[in-house]
Amino acid sequence: MNRQTIMKQIRRKFYSCVWFSSVTGVRLSRLRSYLAGKLSDQTAMAFELELYEAMKREFNHPLYITQSEREHIRQRIAITYATRRAFCQRHKKFNEVWVSNIINGRKKRKDQKYNELLRVLG
Repeated sequence: MNRQTIMKQIRRKFYSCVWFSSVTGVRLSRLRSYLAGKLSDQTAMAFELELYEAMKREFNHPLYITQSEREHIRQRIAITYATRRAFCQRHKKFNEVWVSNIINGRKKRKDQKYNELLRVLG
């Protein structure tokens, strides 16, 4: 893998290098050195293996939205409101695009608004 491919995978799966580092335990300074090309070839190859293993693992970070939580939200909205649009019309503080991003996996982290969504859904 080259550096650009790894960076794209990190951004797609974790949204940022800082979040990737906090979730996987990979040192941020070493990740940044690798992406900048400052590591020797042998060290870079060993670090690529470490990154590959870190990206393969399943994550149980408390601030990471799991697939089962996404499915729960999707089911609760479908059962109670039938559509995301109906849910968002009833609860004006939530945007349909934001709810879709949660369900489809584009939003990775739990925040205050996410907690509010869970409280509304019950």
